[in-house]
Amino acid sequence: MGRKALDGRNAHRICLCFIVVLLCIGTSSLPCIGGSVRETAGDGYQENTSSRSNETLFDVLEDVCSVNINQETEVVLSHPDIEVDNIDIAEAGATQLGNLITVCVQVAGVIENRGKIIDFYNGGNLSNLNFVEYDFLISTNEDDYMVSYANYTGLIANRTETRNLTSSDYSVMGDVLSIWFSLDTAEEYYVSLSATSMFVKMNFSEEGDDFNDFVYLSDLVPNPPLEL
Repeated sequence: MGRKALDGRNAHRICLCFIVVLLCIGTSSLPCIGGSVRETAGDGYQENTSSRSNETLFDVLEDVCSVNINQETEVVLSHPDIEVDNIDIAEAGATQLGNLITVCVQVAGVIENRGKIIDFYNGGNLSNLNFVEYDFLISTNEDDYMVSYANYTGLIANRTETRNLTSSDYSVMGDVLSIWFSLDTAEEYYVSLSATSMFVKMNFSEEGDDFNDFVYLSDLVPNPPLEL
């Protein structure tokens, strides 16, 4: 095997690791652009899980960022590969009623259905990626739940299990995506929410030492705090 092919595979691994970092923690590198939070909760909510809690996170528009391989960020208003409004979050929210949690996100454009959720652990072609994904991280007093949606498919995961979403678990209506699921225990109550949208495109050539095309665009609510 030639050095060029080895270099190409190494670059492929580097890029995949970079995407994993961005998916897990890299959004903290996005610049802070203001938003607001509105929260209402039933009296004695933390002691009474049958009550209802609502939280809405508002995000300013035109704050989608591109992130390059060095984690340098830049706000983008348009891009040749995607309608940026489709990942520009306007607001996100969470509601708890009993042990049922509903999360939603509204974008400036429309919810875009493209590609599929990356499965790093079960094989598949990871050389060429072109997908839009919407993610939620919901924290309760007992656990964290990661909910991911892409192109009429989805996953929900916590510390103990991962399962696929079915068509009865979500709704897509124009600019709004809603997903609902049950908490594991009756004693759990909602604590916090964050939501992320992303567009990833990677066209990798094994015959070359680098990438023909790499795009990572993302928006996050709430925005991370400014670093002083």
